[in-house]
Amino acid sequence: MGQSDKGIGLFTSEPQSARRTALLFFIENMSMHTPKWPSEEDLCYILKMLESRLIDYRFTEPWADALIATVEVPPPWLCDLASRTHLDDLVNAVQYHLTYWTNVNGGSRKLGDFYIGCLFQRHKRGDFDWKFFIREAAQYAEGNWVTWHFEWYYQILQRLEKSNREKALEESQRLKFEADGVMGPAIALAEEQYRPFRIARYGA
Repeated sequence: MGQSDKGIGLFTSEPQSARRTALLFFIENMSMHTPKWPSEEDLCYILKMLESRLIDYRFTEPWADALIATVEVPPPWLCDLASRTHLDDLVNAVQYHLTYWTNVNGGSRKLGDFYIGCLFQRHKRGDFDWKFFIREAAQYAEGNWVTWHFEWYYQILQRLEKSNREKALEESQRLKFEADGVMGPAIALAEEQYRPFRIARYGA
């Protein structure tokens, strides 16, 4: 283990000017297109992004602010995402709103794979290395509904730990993982869902 979660783990304050610049860029960018309001399914994805720590209030606040700026009366769930800062509060807020949408299956296999896709995005962002990602994916797969059983991930880890050419094998495993018929689409979906939040925070 021994990896620091430099992306999300400990919340740090940002200069207000930087946040304001990113927010203005996002609003201007949205003005060129019809804003995409989250569907019921999208809100499930937002929940998984929060649970996996791919996003936190530093992403949800400017994203929600930009959407709020386009309407006269924003829905309560959007106000929650704009105003709450603690990760547990954000998760609870989204879960609360999802209880009204009984047609959304929050425990589906697709959402389980999506969660692991979010972990991959964190690895890609530099939050942790490949070994740590595989361990996290294996641990999540042990207690959740996913396509690939947790033993599949532990086999990947074992091969990596026994290899004399760890870096080369790691790169090969990463490429195969991204090209996998199940995880490839899950990774792409995680990137698609994460993109608006990344733009909202960083402006690009």
